[in-house]
Order: sequence, then C-alpha cells, then structure tokens
Amino acid sequence: MIKRRNQGGILCGLLLTAILLSGCSGGAKIPAAAIAREAKAIIPANAQPAIAPIDKTKLRVTIAATGDIMLGSDYPEDRLPDDDGAAFLAGVTAELQSADIVFGNLEGVLMDGGEPEKTCNNPKACYLFRTPSRYAAHLASAGFDVMSLANNHAVDFLSLIHI
Repeated sequence: MIKRRNQGGILCGLLLTAILLSGCSGGAKIPAAAIAREAKAIIPANAQPAIAPIDKTKLRVTIAATGDIMLGSDYPEDRLPDDDGAAFLAGVTAELQSADIVFGNLEGVLMDGGEPEKTCNNPKACYLFRTPSRYAAHLASAGFDVMSLANNHAVDFLSLIHI
C-alpha cells in the first residue's frame, strides 16, 4: 500500500515518465485502425484493465500550516529546552505527519554562533533569536516540509548569512 504522503510524488513521476517516453517513438507510424484490430484480436472483450481506474473523488492533498515556531534561542543567553528540543514538538507530531505538506514559519534563524547585525542598548529587552542548526532535524522529524523565514527576525544575524 502506498502512503498518502507519497501518492502525489508517484503520480508526478508516472506522468513525467509518460511524457518522456512519448518522445522516444522515432520509428514508422502505425495506423490507429491497425492497432485497434490487433488489440481486439489479442485482448478478450471481457478483459479487466491491468490498472484500476483512479477514483478522482479520492485525489486530494492536505496542507497543514502553523504560525510562528520558536524552538529556543542561545542568544544572548542559553534559553534552549533541557532535552535540546528533542521532545518539543512531540505533542503535535502525529497531527503534522497526517498532512501531505506541512508549512511553518520559523521565528528566527538556524545557525551556530556569531554576533547579531543589530545592537541592543539593553540585552534583557532585546529580542534576537538564534536557534542551533541541529534543531532543523527536530522540525523535519515532526513532519515539516517547508519553513518560511519571512518575519521580523529573519535578518537578526544578516551579516553572517551568505546568500
């Protein structure tokens, strides 16, 4: 049985294969009437198709989207979870993994070390988020497929990001 998360990829792969193979026929063209005659002679009238038709009412893609995700920050002081974030998303993992595509907004950057682009007069009231890059594995394990950085913390450490 094919898992739901893989159906879209398999269908896309089959479609791409069919398109590519259609361009490979470079030989002489056989008239359609001749093909139909041959097919009737070989295939019994009551034969079932080798592949069951697809029920289009069951074709759907589910998308889960979350808001801001902050797994912890190690800047300016260590505020990371005790278990290094390993169980941080455990309560929502089953729900996230039930969707075909999971999208989230990462409130901060994934990077190891470095100083921020902006300066803060009072570090206790300065909100800069830097999450260790190893936390990306926690997001993937929970089921996230796409992460956005489109927020006000995306450039907290801009001078260190190489685009």
